[in-house]
Amino acid sequence: MGTFAYEAWQDGIRLTAWSGTETELEIPETIDGKPVRVLGTMMFFEKGSHLTKLKLPDSVLKIEADALEGCADLEDLILNEGLVSLGREFAGMCSLKEVRIPSSAAEIDEVSALDFRLEFEPGGNYWTDGFGIFHQTDSGIALAGIQPDENRESYVIPEGTACIEPKALNRRNHLQSLVLPASLKQIAPGALFATGDGFAKRRGIRNYQIASGNQNFAVQDHMLCQLENDRRTLLAYTGEEKEIILDHSFEAIEMLSFFRAPVHTIRFLNDRIRIAENAFLDCELEEAVFPEFRILFPQHHEMLREELLACFGRNGALFDWNRYDRAMKVSFLSAERVRLLSARLRWPEGLSRAFSDSFSRLLSEKLADACALADEADDSDSILRLAECGLITRDNLDECIQHMTSGNPGPSAALLAWSASHLPSDSDDFSL
Repeated sequence: MGTFAYEAWQDGIRLTAWSGTETELEIPETIDGKPVRVLGTMMFFEKGSHLTKLKLPDSVLKIEADALEGCADLEDLILNEGLVSLGREFAGMCSLKEVRIPSSAAEIDEVSALDFRLEFEPGGNYWTDGFGIFHQTDSGIALAGIQPDENRESYVIPEGTACIEPKALNRRNHLQSLVLPASLKQIAPGALFATGDGFAKRRGIRNYQIASGNQNFAVQDHMLCQLENDRRTLLAYTGEEKEIILDHSFEAIEMLSFFRAPVHTIRFLNDRIRIAENAFLDCELEEAVFPEFRILFPQHHEMLREELLACFGRNGALFDWNRYDRAMKVSFLSAERVRLLSARLRWPEGLSRAFSDSFSRLLSEKLADACALADEADDSDSILRLAECGLITRDNLDECIQHMTSGNPGPSAALLAWSASHLPSDSDDFSL
């Protein structure tokens, strides 16, 4: 049986650790005359790697999160009737292929975090249709997760399902098509996306269909939205367009709505829109255009883009300007930095005086380099923003143009045209 460490828990004990040489273990119902109630977090860590079979006594009520972590060879887990609660990844990193869940189980935390099939004793709070895993809640029947079936590409959620719970589909899967039933009323933010397949880079479901009679959701222009009166909340974008417009009817963008989307520019007509954290996770967004300002993101620096896109929705605000500006405060220039800093000064929404002075000083001190970098990148917009921010003046105009030697005609022509109307001289001669 090995040796157990434990502590008091309500009317019994909570196991905190085990050590032994057995490959098959049956946990006793009582220890020192007290019923074993809980398998504690990490109780088998570094000691249970050789276990192949584990059986629980009828006294156990709860298996905590990561309780069986470290049982790498575990192939057979026998749960007891009377077990009520199973924590997140209670049997993670094991060799289990299937586990039968007793009818007494009332709570399984994050079903889709488990990497083995679940079968359910009849009459319980949980059941499966072979792919989806469901349970009864106060709000009705909920889709809690899916079985590990890598090959399934389409799924029709059964009629009667009222809600989809958080992370319900957050398991590696090949789902491309999902039909939502007429009974569905609520989808938890981010519930439709599998974010754990970083190497595969799959976007996930590309085709949503709404059953006839459902007034809560709609699909239009490759956007799955939740409806409330004349307002829309975006839940998922599945299109391929590089530029899209979100009109005034959009009041919110939920988490992961643009997960891995190829969108480069989004134009928001509603400047009071709510954007959730991680709405643009792994998105290719380069520019967010609001009625009064714009936010630019890196085109070529993927890690920096991810860091800056994470500024959306932080701390309940539309955007975390301070975090964005801290990431921008550097002592060197690149074409990417010129593009971002010139835009920050051109549209200084939320820009503090300290950061504004820092960015202006950097670009002023290295203005010739900034113009040369933008010219080499054929970036006329950045050149014009440098001018519009007052960094290019009549006194330094010639020097700026002299450093624009890439042969790209666009930036120098744009600057000459701008200077002709904004920096008039007696001769109006801006020729090289």
